[in-house]
Amino acid sequence: MTSLINRCGELAQLGMTLNPQLRRSCGYHLSNQGLDTMLLQDWLGHLNIQHTVTYMKLNSKRLGEFQWGRL
Repeated sequence: MTSLINRCGELAQLGMTLNPQLRRSCGYHLSNQGLDTMLLQDWLGHLNIQHTVTYMKLNSKRLGEFQWGRL
């Protein structure tokens, strides 16, 4: 099953590796695309924002343009 899902991801040219947990893969993908945390929380159906924040931790690109000296 996993190889079938990975092949589908390759054919779709998503630029990411899929796993059988498609919902989770999609959550990470939307996070990396810059989807607002609150919208992602709603889309995933999380009642607790802390569950959604885990998807943001892997997205180092989101902090790439942040300027620490302006705090």
